Amino acid sequence: MSKTYTYKPDSVSFPGETLADLLQERNLTQAELAKRMDVTPKHINEIINGKASITAEMSLRLERVLGTPAEFWNERERQYQECVAKRNEAKRLADYEDWVKLFPLKELYVQGWISEKKASVKSIQELLSFFQISNPEKHVDIWNQFAVNYKRQKSFTSHFHSTTTWLQQGRHLAQQQSTKPFDEKRFLSAIQEMRTLIPEMHDDFAKRLVAISAEAGVALVFTPALPKTRVYGATHWLSPEKAVIQLSLRGKRDDYFWFTLFHEVGHILKHGKRDVFLEGIENESQKEIEANRFAADFLIPPQEWANFTSITPFTKPRIIDFAKSLRISPGIVAGRLQHESKDFSKFNDLKVVIGFE
Repeated sequence: MSKTYTYKPDSVSFPGETLADLLQERNLTQAELAKRMDVTPKHINEIINGKASITAEMSLRLERVLGTPAEFWNERERQYQECVAKRNEAKRLADYEDWVKLFPLKELYVQGWISEKKASVKSIQELLSFFQISNPEKHVDIWNQFAVNYKRQKSFTSHFHSTTTWLQQGRHLAQQQSTKPFDEKRFLSAIQEMRTLIPEMHDDFAKRLVAISAEAGVALVFTPALPKTRVYGATHWLSPEKAVIQLSLRGKRDDYFWFTLFHEVGHILKHGKRDVFLEGIENESQKEIEANRFAADFLIPPQEWANFTSITPFTKPRIIDFAKSLRISPGIVAGRLQHESKDFSKFNDLKVVIGFE
């Protein structure tokens, strides 16, 4: 019966140790092995002392001389080199403890985005895998390559690590979604269908929004906001054929939700595929103004709004009737009145709280 050789190391040891054990077992000297393998005794000695690797050619010679399969030696060498690389990486990453502390680890652990909630080499490794980078120093470089349009540039800068973590989670979720290639005509039809869901908002309306978007090449994802990010939504592109709309549900009211959703739609339809648009609290850039106008007009046509606001006072019955005529929710009308009057104390009871599992 042939012998089965396997190797599952629980510590770092070089393959030469195994070779030395076999020579002792077979009562062979290093010189004899070298002669049989047609190599120098020095080369065998270097392998046994961990100064030389077992190459694919050497593994074949060892198979012929000792009977141990070449696959065994190749795997032994591979696992050893991997162990050495991991040990060296752990030593290198230990110097980045301050970097990992910049991230809200406890919140990431609670959300299930990482499995280690304390600053450690393991948490650094998990964050590197999360961001799909090999070196912590590349984190800033990678995200700075995006032209980030944010409603509060200072806020993005101050909480760069939390915000980029939130964005990266959105990219992960979007990558998992199957979508058709982006098609603007299909997307224009899709958003009309999405708008029809506003009055009803059944329990499955979020799933329906995701499905409708996917048919037009847009991945719609819901990502809980992280501390200090102050982000309502974002628009970015995974590729020219796949756009991402990412919502945090910050605000948790129907007026915020629908306005933010169609604001992001405005970015997709009107602006570049390289930029990352983040919606926080305030921004007067031209692109944000355009996206705001698109969302406002899409939800409430300008002439309809002008007619409604030309008559005062604004009462709950009027708001409800107006919303019904446009097939939108009263909360959207109330939210716009609040925004334009800067009086946020009225009509809050017309808004609906939104939450997704």
